[in-house]
Amino acid sequence: QDTFHRDSSLMVKSPKGKLLFGGGGITPDYFIAADTTNYGKEIAKLIYGNVLSQFAIQYYQKNKAAIAAFKTASNFSNLFQLNDTDWKQIELLASIDSIQLKDIKPAEKKLVIDNIKSTLAKMQWDKNGYYQTLQVSDDYIQKSMSLLNAEQKGK
Repeated sequence: QDTFHRDSSLMVKSPKGKLLFGGGGITPDYFIAADTTNYGKEIAKLIYGNVLSQFAIQYYQKNKAAIAAFKTASNFSNLFQLNDTDWKQIELLASIDSIQLKDIKPAEKKLVIDNIKSTLAKMQWDKNGYYQTLQVSDDYIQKSMSLLNAEQKGK
């Protein structure tokens, strides 16, 4: 649900007919609300702590050649997968920080894996690799691209 409110009394049209909203600041054309209901405290602690970056660094150091074999961030993004042994290592590192991952939802596990995957891509291909990998799995980027593509088709 859109919780972003615009003051229609401050609305004007640009010379090209685009609606502009006044009132200070920059108002986006589209508002995509963050769905924070899908992720629990354990995932928040994991993402905002050091566990994921610690795992990613260790993984990258041990698997540099295997990651480099993907040649491009796009190829990496489409084909790379962590295995069950890797997940057990993430669970172990998390448990050291008193974060329990045994009962997390599949969507939470996917978020964790996507976060690690993007971090690994950043280590190999810098920020371009990070964003190329992130855009494949990030719901907000996907929704934004869908809105922009629909707007382009409407022109």
